[in-house]
Amino acid sequence: SYWNIEVDGLGSNPLASVNYPHITGIGPLGQSGDDDVLLLPTHRGALFHNPTTNFASGLGSAYPGGLQSMQLLSYFDQTSGFYFASDDTQGNKKGFFWGKTSSPAGDFSITIANNLNGLPADTVTVPYNLIVGVTQGDWSAAADLYRTWAVQQTWTQQSRTKTVPAWLRGIALSQWECTHGCQGTGQPEQSYASALLSMQQSEKGFNVSTMEQLNGWEKFGASAYGDYFPPQEGWNAFDAMVQSLRPGKLWLFPSALLLDTATDLYKSGTMSSSAMLDQQGNPQTTPVNGSNTGPNVFMDFSTDPWRQFMVGAYQTLASHGADLIQLDSSMVFGPVGCYNPAHQHPPGSGGNWQTLAWIDITQRITAAVAAVNPNAAVSAEEPAEVYLPYFSLYWGSGVDQLETNPASQEPVPLFQYVYHDSILFLGGGLGGSVLDGSFFRLGVARGLTWGDYQIFRFPGNLNAAAQAYLQSAIAAQTTYARKFVVDGVMLPAPQLSAPTTPVTWITNFATNAQGTGQFPSIQEGAWRATDGTVGIILTNIAPSSVTFSLPISYSHLGLPPGAAYTVQSTGGSAATTLDANLVKDSAYSITLTSQQILLVTLTPKATPPQIFPAGVVLHSSTSTTVSPGTIIDIYGSNFPVAETSAPQDSPRLPAILGNVQVLVNGIPAPLLYVGPAVIIAQVPGSVLPGTASVVVSRDGAASAAANITVQPAAPSILTYGTKRATVQNPDYSLNSSTNGAKAGDNVLAYLVGSGPVAPALADGVPAPNPSSDSPLSRETLDTVVTVGGLSANVTFAGMVPGLVGLVVVTFQVPDLPPGDYPIQVSIGTYQSNSPVITVAP
Repeated sequence: SYWNIEVDGLGSNPLASVNYPHITGIGPLGQSGDDDVLLLPTHRGALFHNPTTNFASGLGSAYPGGLQSMQLLSYFDQTSGFYFASDDTQGNKKGFFWGKTSSPAGDFSITIANNLNGLPADTVTVPYNLIVGVTQGDWSAAADLYRTWAVQQTWTQQSRTKTVPAWLRGIALSQWECTHGCQGTGQPEQSYASALLSMQQSEKGFNVSTMEQLNGWEKFGASAYGDYFPPQEGWNAFDAMVQSLRPGKLWLFPSALLLDTATDLYKSGTMSSSAMLDQQGNPQTTPVNGSNTGPNVFMDFSTDPWRQFMVGAYQTLASHGADLIQLDSSMVFGPVGCYNPAHQHPPGSGGNWQTLAWIDITQRITAAVAAVNPNAAVSAEEPAEVYLPYFSLYWGSGVDQLETNPASQEPVPLFQYVYHDSILFLGGGLGGSVLDGSFFRLGVARGLTWGDYQIFRFPGNLNAAAQAYLQSAIAAQTTYARKFVVDGVMLPAPQLSAPTTPVTWITNFATNAQGTGQFPSIQEGAWRATDGTVGIILTNIAPSSVTFSLPISYSHLGLPPGAAYTVQSTGGSAATTLDANLVKDSAYSITLTSQQILLVTLTPKATPPQIFPAGVVLHSSTSTTVSPGTIIDIYGSNFPVAETSAPQDSPRLPAILGNVQVLVNGIPAPLLYVGPAVIIAQVPGSVLPGTASVVVSRDGAASAAANITVQPAAPSILTYGTKRATVQNPDYSLNSSTNGAKAGDNVLAYLVGSGPVAPALADGVPAPNPSSDSPLSRETLDTVVTVGGLSANVTFAGMVPGLVGLVVVTFQVPDLPPGDYPIQVSIGTYQSNSPVITVAP
């Protein structure tokens, strides 16, 4: 259900926050709560086990930020659960919270805090819907609900059009190094030259393309944010290091948010006008700082002095050869309150002024970097979903930080599950072969099965076994498993029953504090490649062999019922066939030795569909230019043998028809008809203008993508016979050479390629019939009709009631002598074809 709230009668009072929905009386879902789980998008995703017992102090954070990267929360057990979300598309600040109430009953509450802009208004409406529902299954069930919505959003669609440098897609490994001001990082002070030697040894030792993360190059050392130049050892030494590193790549970590109070720049007062202030007029600070630095002041990135300064800093680093430049410690915090009266934004952190400001400065940084180094890229630490179009890489630095108590708190790849095809991922740092090496194995296994590039620290600590395991994971990721874990879409992982193994790790390098926990011996991930093949990547982190049963569930993996697959396993060389003809749920016994990696593939036996060249066109047209919401025809081969049409009485067109599915930019398209030679579908309304991909799948096998051009409107008048327009005369008879309309008659022309309409229509839902509750859906762009070059009076332009994707334009025939005349319809600036109608005497 979709909930909304309006508050009125405020007079001139500012409304800063509305806690809605606020649901109390929550307790354990089952008899004891032992199997209860709370899912939050903390960092990339986290499960909080038995939260009514383990998390009375509360959980949750502000969106959009690294601690609340998406707009959902789910509370469930093995049989059922609750789902909370919002459908905000504009990045407004809000928070999803779990906590214990003050009631003597000891119950818990779930609250969505909607933080508004705090400006005075008599009436305020929360500018989005709050979604409350139910879910069943593991955490991927809630993720599926969210992904269905997320794939249609602007940030996802825009992400498909961004350019990611080819070198970044080919990176296999990232190494972390520190030079100056490294206390507290676990690394000693060293020179650029010493760090370079370590990086070169790593590149040579692993014999793969490596990206080097370098801290401590800054003027004041590691994590001294804001005041960077000249670098610690000067530009000559810096440039020499960069050149000697080639062909390796350099990754640097400035922040666009923080200014260290120990730096010269802060002490000079040059940027004081851009500081964020609290309500008492004091600078907003955070204790997050480097070893030799002071607290950091939050800087207002919407102000020109700081914005211009930071854009220049990123451009300077790109001009000196930095390949990947990160907005470090910037997005993690989420919206920060600023009450500086001199700044041109609402006071506080409510509304979406910070989201818009982040997008603005990020676009400026990206453009500035590209101007001096077109092959460079920009990344971010823990960015939220709204920022996906502006970054090439997501650095999930918080994964290992969550391992404080694995029995109650467990990281999961929620963000990857929803957005893996929108951005590349690199996980948190691995602590090398410390202690017994078990956490290193867990980190490598998670990186591989979660679709992360591998990252490690302290190469000198890697023993032969650890290095061999890391190299095996790199080999899988870059070769036989690449089309799944790098280029694929994450599926729900198989529900294995395997023993656990103890894992130990260092929680604090400064104190050598240690943590320990039990983790599944078999780490696994399931993926779907673009050709429809499913890959299940499995690896054993236990010190000995493990035998287990691998279940294949059609419903769990989203496989078409009854589709046939060949099941094989491989470790990178020869493949072993486990099942030559899988057609229903099954299970296979697997044995993995310690640190062994195995890929199990399910390859569709159906011949993949083929879309003909220029085979995706506007309905009843040859144009490959379409518009959102319109009807398209897809011509090809290996489509279904049997003809199937969508049920006529269905309130919504199906997304799967006759075991056929069509994806447009990854969004399921509503289907009207599937047949041996043609498929008729609707372009989803959320597809953005530009180039879009169309993929047809049948019985699990997917076609190669075909490209179409999408523009806001693409009007095409339907025709019959020899280029005659499909127009109805006033008596609803078909206009023809022997049955014309008279000048002054009101006639109806039918076309496809609509522009935007109001009220907007959901994908696959027929346009409403006119009523007081459901007004006709009309074109919002100006619609112009000409007949024989003369303008006609348009009385209606909109969607045909009761149908999907069909436009009708009602107009008055101009004063023309009898004869045949071309008719043309323009929606906005987009013009249709010019078939003919007949004007009768």
